[in-house]
Amino acid sequence: MNSRLDAWSVLPLNFNSAMRFFARILWIVAFLVATYSWMVAFEHGFGWAGFRDGFKGEWRNLAAFVTGKPVGPQPVTPAMPAAPAAK
Repeated sequence: MNSRLDAWSVLPLNFNSAMRFFARILWIVAFLVATYSWMVAFEHGFGWAGFRDGFKGEWRNLAAFVTGKPVGPQPVTPAMPAAPAAK
């Protein structure tokens, strides 16, 4: 299979180095996502509601930091009305 017309020898990109680069990029992305998730979990709690709300808030802050736009006011969710007192 050492022919000069071998399909792998005529590829313009070295397959092994391209796959190593792709794997390295995936590892870096996985590290950044894991680090961000741990940071959010420790700051906002390990419960699902705290993590979800913290993830949204921190993502908004990160996007504002990267784009340079100021963070607007947080949307306020209306409180549940109090139950009427029993007579």
